[in-house]
Amino acid sequence: MLIDNKYLKVAEDGALTFLYPLWKLPTVERAFDGILQGNLSSEQEQAILNDIHDRRSDWLQFGPNPEAWDQFTEVTHIIDKKLIIQMRSPILFLHEGEAPHPFEAFCSGLNLTLNKDGFLQCYMCLKDVSCQQTAEGFDGCGRLNQSPDGGYLLNFGEVFKISILNTPEHVQIKKQSTEEVSIINGKPSE
Repeated sequence: MLIDNKYLKVAEDGALTFLYPLWKLPTVERAFDGILQGNLSSEQEQAILNDIHDRRSDWLQFGPNPEAWDQFTEVTHIIDKKLIIQMRSPILFLHEGEAPHPFEAFCSGLNLTLNKDGFLQCYMCLKDVSCQQTAEGFDGCGRLNQSPDGGYLLNFGEVFKISILNTPEHVQIKKQSTEEVSIINGKPSE
């Protein structure tokens, strides 16, 4: 089940573009990323910092928002597939060439875990990672974390776009406008 919505765009080829990083934990350090309007007033800055504090408190108390869980459900079909992953970068929207290079990887799973501060985070478990060099930009593989099994972990909040490689022609990826799905024993059920 693939759903187009205001947080996720599904291309005809099945590529997923995450329009908003719902699994990226809000932080004070990144509070002003992407603001291009010049100088903010101290009231505007304080409102942004208050929003960050409120969102972190909500996340710690209740976990990620329902839209983040929708994104998690949407990507369960990428497990056991070879992917091209484009990581998110604050400059990606200004100048695509300055973004991290996309890379190929095999997704062996998704891992939900609490970080050191007690916030639930989602990680893609990756193996056989190879960076695709482009004329501009930088190697984003440095933002991957080594996993105990020798693979890598990528915080799902860092993902901008996922494309599946080598999808068999007989498998059709279809978009649906809306439908509720729950996960029971790690498998989607209707």
